[in-house]
Amino acid sequence: MGGLSGLILAWTNELTGYDNEKRSFVVACCNTFAYVFQAWLPIVIFPQVEQPRVFKGNVANACIDFALIGVAFLALYLQRRDNRRKAAAVSSSTVLVDDESEPRKSDDADVYEADVVSVASVQVK
Repeated sequence: MGGLSGLILAWTNELTGYDNEKRSFVVACCNTFAYVFQAWLPIVIFPQVEQPRVFKGNVANACIDFALIGVAFLALYLQRRDNRRKAAAVSSSTVLVDDESEPRKSDDADVYEADVVSVASVQVK
């Protein structure tokens, strides 16, 4: 359980990296919930009177680990779904440029010749 905190914080930082306020709020919430659960959960599921055999604690720990794995796969699924939606939105909003909107070479040549003439007519004092 303890080894996942760095992974969770890195993943939330990556997922919310586009918005600083959202990222700071989500990371702060993750830290708060982690500290809250780390403060009381070990006392409840690993009581001193049941040491060194803490069967209920081991079962609870296994259930929590499987739940965290399930949440991680859910977050991965949702991340991929959002990425597919963004890609579909970008591809559908792409505007095709037709050939008439780009300047023709003859237009460029006329502009270039006009610039050369105006520069040549300037007198140096």
